[in-house]
Amino acid sequence: MGHAVTRDGFPCWIDLGARDVDAALTFYAEVVGWEAGERSGPEYGGYAMWFRDGIPAAGIGPLRESDSPAWTIYLATTDIDATLETVTRNGGRTLTPAMVIGPLGRMAVVTDPTGAVFGFWEARDFPGFTRYGEPGHVDWCIARSTDPSTTTAFMRALFDYVEHRDDTVDEGYVELRIDGSPALGVAATQDADSSWMAYFAVENADAAVARALAAGGSITRPAESTPYGRIATITDPEGATFSVISS
Repeated sequence: MGHAVTRDGFPCWIDLGARDVDAALTFYAEVVGWEAGERSGPEYGGYAMWFRDGIPAAGIGPLRESDSPAWTIYLATTDIDATLETVTRNGGRTLTPAMVIGPLGRMAVVTDPTGAVFGFWEARDFPGFTRYGEPGHVDWCIARSTDPSTTTAFMRALFDYVEHRDDTVDEGYVELRIDGSPALGVAATQDADSSWMAYFAVENADAAVARALAAGGSITRPAESTPYGRIATITDPEGATFSVISS
């Protein structure tokens, strides 16, 4: 499902914090079908990107010692300062205050009231995704919450989301839309902690699972057919979790 990804409230970028950046660059290139880019110099903290057909698909940077390997999903905002004020006003917390990333834009990382971590991107020279829902690119993002109603109310306070429910697919699942366009989902989780899940489109989910196992990953949820496509959830060698989806 495609959309104008630079609009406020839509996912616009994703990146991975990893302990061994070079190993992760190779793992995901093999599993998702990306080309691994060169790592930046110290001015950008050794950050790197993956590409699909030369188009930026995702980023990666080294973890701080205290953090756990994980993907962070960024939502677009044209006013990151105002968005962060809204986060605080509605029970969220800022983990990384707004910071300038050279001429590319400004970023921040927050938690919602249930503790789920995600970020914001205020684009300047770098818009983030320019492809969405195609193989090798992010297909969908879901906030997996220990308290979905709290998370949904919080997200709706941030942006002009309208709830769309389809209990025939997954009881309690809420799709958040802006101007009729699907932006992201909110679902209940049985895990101890709330988190966000990214779904990467691939040509064949079963083949991606096989490549992940061969490259040292593990399978959290085996490939299964759903109304949205064939989906599997994978944990990379360092413990970061993501999903793959094929039509």
